[in-house]
Amino acid sequence: GVMGMTISKEYGGGGYGITSYNRALEMIGKYCGSTAVMVSAHQSIGCKALMLFGNEEQKAKWLPHLANDWLSAFCLSEPAVGCDASGQQTICEKSEDGEYYTILKGEKKWATSAPISGLFTVMSRQKMPDGKMKITALVCTPDMEGIDIFQENRSKCGIRGTWQGRIKFDNVKVPKFNLLHKEGRGINVALSCLNYGRCTLSAGMLGGARRCMDQA
Repeated sequence: GVMGMTISKEYGGGGYGITSYNRALEMIGKYCGSTAVMVSAHQSIGCKALMLFGNEEQKAKWLPHLANDWLSAFCLSEPAVGCDASGQQTICEKSEDGEYYTILKGEKKWATSAPISGLFTVMSRQKMPDGKMKITALVCTPDMEGIDIFQENRSKCGIRGTWQGRIKFDNVKVPKFNLLHKEGRGINVALSCLNYGRCTLSAGMLGGARRCMDQA
């Protein structure tokens, strides 16, 4: 049940509060930094968008899997964007009949656990009715046509027990059901998840630091 600690009990999770979750991450980090990163990336950013902004139907469909048998990945960073959450170059547009969104072209990188995940939270730019380009958050799954996880990487300094993925999107049709929050409000989704992740990942690293001190 460690992968569903913060997911509410009604969806098969543990229903942990932030303090209990951080204490658990600290303990995990004391023994394995890679495991702490995987657990944190899954719950603190990977499926956090669904937990914070998903509607009841979306939560009922996906959270039981995420609490028990799926990992999730947060797809924000891009090769030419880096840490600018609002500078996405991945583009999506809504179909004329309004039944789906098409992620036209795009690439995401540094997505922790992406090669072994069952659900992605993807940020992309969408043209609004007023002509402005804003960020929209969509839920994707790796079985969607047009998604290519073309690089699976574990050759990192330190946390080598975690996978990083690079993902290409090529005319991926995403059902309108998979829209998180509202069109053009994806930046709120992204920043909320990142803020939560910063608070929780540090708990795992604290556990690792304390382990080093104990060994010293």
